[in-house]
Formats: sequence, structure tokens, C-alpha cells
Amino acid sequence: MPAKSPRWESEMMGGKNANPKACETCAFSHGEAPWADEPIKGSCEMFEYPDTKPDTVYFDGAECEYYEKQE
Repeated sequence: MPAKSPRWESEMMGGKNANPKACETCAFSHGEAPWADEPIKGSCEMFEYPDTKPDTVYFDGAECEYYEKQE
């Protein structure tokens, strides 16, 4: 009798990829460490850890209510 496979072998696993387009040019994603030039991170100067950017901003590329163009 063959060994029974774990339940999760047949399940799809995954999630949405980050797509923070507005964050790439936002001043609040390019501040001092730990955000220095890391707009892909889930937190920024306006959403400090443990808070995270809204899903629409982080995953769907929407502009944030706090967006301010980096100079």
C-alpha cells in the first residue's frame, strides 16, 4: 500500500505579489533607515511597523492618501 500524501500537497499556495507603484516615488518610502530607498517594504514613515500600508496601495499599486512626491 503506498504511503498517504500530506493533505497540503494538492493545495494551491501563494498570494499576491507586492506592487507598490506609487511608493517608488513617494517621499515617505525613501526616508531614514529602516525605509531608506526600500519602497517595496510593507511599512514606511506614515505606516510604521507593526502597521502596514493598505492592501490597495501595497498590492494593487493605488496611490496612498499620504502620497507626497519625492524631491
